[in-house]
Amino acid sequence: MSGGIPEADWKVFRSLHPIWVERFCKRVNGELLRTLSDDSRNAHEQYLAAYKLMQKRDKEIANAFNDFRRSTAIVQISIIRKLGVITDEELGRFSESTRAWL
Repeated sequence: MSGGIPEADWKVFRSLHPIWVERFCKRVNGELLRTLSDDSRNAHEQYLAAYKLMQKRDKEIANAFNDFRRSTAIVQISIIRKLGVITDEELGRFSESTRAWL
């Protein structure tokens, strides 16, 4: 899809992008809380596990949400979808041609 997604889909993407960032971050924050409250580990092990989790999630959030441009939107939508952040209803808001690329 050279040149980016259709204008109508770009508008949908722009409106959903902050919702998806928030949803992903809430999920990561929950994982982090569970990691830090894991009583089967000592404080240092909790710290190391939390650090490792944050490194992994930081790469995911950068790949999915940075480089916010119309020309990269289809790739970002695909990545965000693979992360399980997009609902079926939200996906249905995109045109058939954009969904076909996903």
